[in-house]
Amino acid sequence: MRRTCWIRLSRLRGSGTTQTTPRAPSLPESRSSCSIPNQSPVQHQNRQKFWRRGFLNTVPLALVGTGVGATVLAFSATSEAKTDGGTAALAEWVDEFASRPGIKRAGSPGQMLANNPVSKFLQDKDHMFEEMMRVDMVRGIECFYDAQATEFHAAIKLGRNVCGYPSTVHGGLTAAIIDETLGGLMVSLWKAGAIGLLPAVTARLEVDYCKKVPQNTSVLCTSRLESVEGRKLWMVAEVKDKPNGTTYATARALFVTPRVSSIVSDWIKGLGG
Repeated sequence: MRRTCWIRLSRLRGSGTTQTTPRAPSLPESRSSCSIPNQSPVQHQNRQKFWRRGFLNTVPLALVGTGVGATVLAFSATSEAKTDGGTAALAEWVDEFASRPGIKRAGSPGQMLANNPVSKFLQDKDHMFEEMMRVDMVRGIECFYDAQATEFHAAIKLGRNVCGYPSTVHGGLTAAIIDETLGGLMVSLWKAGAIGLLPAVTARLEVDYCKKVPQNTSVLCTSRLESVEGRKLWMVAEVKDKPNGTTYATARALFVTPRVSSIVSDWIKGLGG
């Protein structure tokens, strides 16, 4: 500890000397546990501001982290609850379509092609949606065809591992659902003899995404015939959360019937390995 001396200058009478009187050492001032020795008032004030800012910044972050964790847990529980809700919605739609006049229940496009004697030579066994059902990515497909309105409806219950963005169904899967439903309408028209000798294939598909599709849900995709121009088949489609409900996506597509010579050539090449 420093020793401080008090110096008193006094000019003694008759001499030019200076007298120095020592001062008794002072006791240290009482300090709080947070104070720092030799700290100026400005430094002390700045230090208080530093700790105050740190506290004010840390508390909101802790509250936000707690809120996010609680939200994730609540959302997970809600998503699990929606799984049963999606199955119930699918059953409700099936009953509604079955009661409409002029609408007949149909198989999925993969099933219809697999059961047709001609298309058996044109289709591989690993149809995408049939395989997706096998691995629980799709948990159910119920299809209906309205011949009078030339509409094909596909009610699809989505399963696991289908998200591209967190809790949101991959946009590519949404496009695949649309393409599959358009294919269902095409196969129904082909079986009725409305589009030629062979099934048509997708030549162009334009999709407009309106809203994100949540996971663990059922969707309803409806396709309609727009026009037939020779080998060209124009169709439109839309994906909704329920009949007359919120629109997730809309699309317009061109399907083209391949030439017989092209199909025969490809089939012969396939036989040759």
